[in-house]
Amino acid sequence: MSRTTWAAGMIICIAAISVVLHLSSTSQDFSRWNTDWNGTSDFYAILEEQGVREVYSVDALPDTQGNVLFIVSVRQGYEPPEVRKLESFLDAGNRVVIIDEGLLGGELLQNVMDGAHFTEGYVTGVDRPWSDPALLLAYPVTNASLTTGVPSVLLDRPKGVIGGATYAATGVFSWVDTDNDGTLDTGEDIGTISVLAGGPSGRGEVIVLSDASAIINGVLRTPAGAGNRALVANLAGSHTGVYLDQAHSRTADTSPVIRAIQVIRNSILLKTACLLILAGLAVAYLARRNGMGDHGTNRAER
Repeated sequence: MSRTTWAAGMIICIAAISVVLHLSSTSQDFSRWNTDWNGTSDFYAILEEQGVREVYSVDALPDTQGNVLFIVSVRQGYEPPEVRKLESFLDAGNRVVIIDEGLLGGELLQNVMDGAHFTEGYVTGVDRPWSDPALLLAYPVTNASLTTGVPSVLLDRPKGVIGGATYAATGVFSWVDTDNDGTLDTGEDIGTISVLAGGPSGRGEVIVLSDASAIINGVLRTPAGAGNRALVANLAGSHTGVYLDQAHSRTADTSPVIRAIQVIRNSILLKTACLLILAGLAVAYLARRNGMGDHGTNRAER
């Protein structure tokens, strides 16, 4: 086999890999495959260090204790049987972490944590790293292991958490902006507001961070978001198993190409078939190249 043939084969392989990598990215908000500012690829990388496993059905959750399940930016509500499965998971002595401030996330919070709910309006205040009124800093209020190494948490339009024990709250010059005008108005009380809270559920624990944007790449990659990275690591750490709910979370949003790749990755039969097809194509290509070379040599000899 000539060097030219090998070079041509390598170029084709590199080109094919480049195309696959390009098609394997997405720009969808909160997607764990999105490496841009609005994705959660960095969040997922932190969980990967803890051996995260993606679950596409709550029935796949273990019945043993010492596990943690992350639920981020809920896009599909939980049916009653699924809520009961989460309650069973919690009652086994596990932790459920909800990172969301939306309607569906609020419904889930009310179902799994007694007396807890979000404020109706978003929280704003004067403690922020930049002038953007949507941004806000929260600070630990206890010495709990959750907030070890967390000087502050950077938030982007969070809601307040009512109920449970507060682990982090906004500064004293904060308020629930009920009319969403960014200013303090009559009837809007000023003071610290809980944004990271937790409470028991069965023999387990529910933790809620009331802002899904707190774990997007654009936040985690800023100096002010260093505490967010530490918080995610703390939430995942010291658990036997770390799970990410992909059945209900926007972290699972992806392109058809990525979805197809995931299906292949999760099937030994499909992976084997793809490898055989690629190997066959490579052999056919190289055989054709060699055949053309031999034909050209024979013609030259004549």
